Amino acid sequence: MTLYNIFYIDDTYGDPPSYEGTTDNFDKWLIEHNKDRVGDGNDPEEAHYFEVEECALSIFNKKEE
Repeated sequence: MTLYNIFYIDDTYGDPPSYEGTTDNFDKWLIEHNKDRVGDGNDPEEAHYFEVEECALSIFNKKEE
């Protein structure tokens, strides 16, 4: 499975990118993210507001089944 870290890019104030979350599907994440934003009375955000980077996952505490 490929995972992606999502960072919000603040073009308005020039702050460094802020971590938003990790997902396996950015498009679906953005839909859910915007549902929450609109539900809170905010405008939806567009994909170009974010930087999406593939991340490497290392799991060490996996239980044997």
